[in-house]
Amino acid sequence: MNEDILNVDFENPMMKPDEFLLPVIIFLVSMSLVTFVLFSLDKLLAKKRMWRIPEKIMQLFALFGGAIGGLAAMMMFSHKTSKKKFLQRILMFMMIHIVIICCLVFL
Repeated sequence: MNEDILNVDFENPMMKPDEFLLPVIIFLVSMSLVTFVLFSLDKLLAKKRMWRIPEKIMQLFALFGGAIGGLAAMMMFSHKTSKKKFLQRILMFMMIHIVIICCLVFL
């Protein structure tokens, strides 16, 4: 195959940090949307007194890219905002994501 078609530099296989930025942002936005839906669903289930989504699952989704969506759902639906440890973890995950993006942009 032609190298130009693949757009791959075979002499320097490492991607530059700015080439990582768009895929990382797409991933974080996608995970945030999924996490927003997950937190919203848990709030709906809580109102109907039905089976709930475990906090560990919600925190894992927040950790793996969905912290902004999780925080948005928490604020929008007043969901789990009284649980300080839960809120602190979500905020910590969000700060980690911001640091990763800043490192990709500025380093």
